[in-house]
Amino acid sequence: MSRTVFERKFLSYFGGSPYGEIVKVRPQHARQLIATTRLSIAEVAERAGFSSGEYLCVAFKSQAWPSPKTFRVQARG
Repeated sequence: MSRTVFERKFLSYFGGSPYGEIVKVRPQHARQLIATTRLSIAEVAERAGFSSGEYLCVAFKSQAWPSPKTFRVQARG
């Protein structure tokens, strides 16, 4: 299957591009890891597919979420 065909099929099934889905899913996965593990922010970033902890912070900010550190404190109550 060519890339173009794959992207068209993906769009018809999911309503968005593969890249768009990745951009949505990675921060959500990072939030889950932050809330449920004691991994460092750098380790969470790596496991969620971000190049660095700083880039993870940028992704959180773009979603209008609190910083990963603040989110962890809030999630732990």
